Amino acid sequence: MKPGWRLGLHIALWAIASPFIGMLTGFIGSKAFLALGAFAPSLALVLEGATLLAWAVWIYWRHVPAAPTGSRRIAYAIAFVGVLLAAGYAALWAAWMLATLLFGA
Repeated sequence: MKPGWRLGLHIALWAIASPFIGMLTGFIGSKAFLALGAFAPSLALVLEGATLLAWAVWIYWRHVPAAPTGSRRIAYAIAFVGVLLAAGYAALWAAWMLATLLFGA
């Protein structure tokens, strides 16, 4: 498989999994962190963000090609973050639309 396709596949998997990771961490926050009370949703949000950020860093480190200059590497990083944000936003919108269609407004 070509490197560009692997990068695109990993970004798509990250975007598709992000709503599920949000639901999973919300469930963990509501069940495992009950003793924390009102702090549990914040801890679940931090856990979700840390998981998605670690996965994004791994994707960048493993699949974005090396660059000969620092400015080109910065351009790759900015483009990667932009594509990841757009893909994450699209996945969040799709999950919201699916939930609205299934369960009503």
